[in-house]
Amino acid sequence: DVQLSSYYFFFGNGLIGIWLWVLNRIARQQAAWAPSLTRWGLVAGAFMMVGLLGLYGILSGSDGGEYPPLVLISGISYLGTGILYPLWCLQLGRSILSQPDDPALTT
Repeated sequence: DVQLSSYYFFFGNGLIGIWLWVLNRIARQQAAWAPSLTRWGLVAGAFMMVGLLGLYGILSGSDGGEYPPLVLISGISYLGTGILYPLWCLQLGRSILSQPDDPALTT
């Protein structure tokens, strides 16, 4: 049960990783954010997308007492989800808060 649920967890992270990677790719192309911010987002998204390998485990219904290499490899996506993505979010927040106030938005 734990192994199969891990595949679902990592696969979900991989889907979010696709969104994060595409978002930062577009922001980089349009120069909407600082290059360092988009670089962090691309790296975090790439690590998270490793979790897409869990789809094989989901489709095959793999479940057992031992963790096969696929679970361990998919687990690398947690580095993106648990460490790199939160760091990217903090950088994004800092970037947003450091922007000068737009006088058109104040009332």
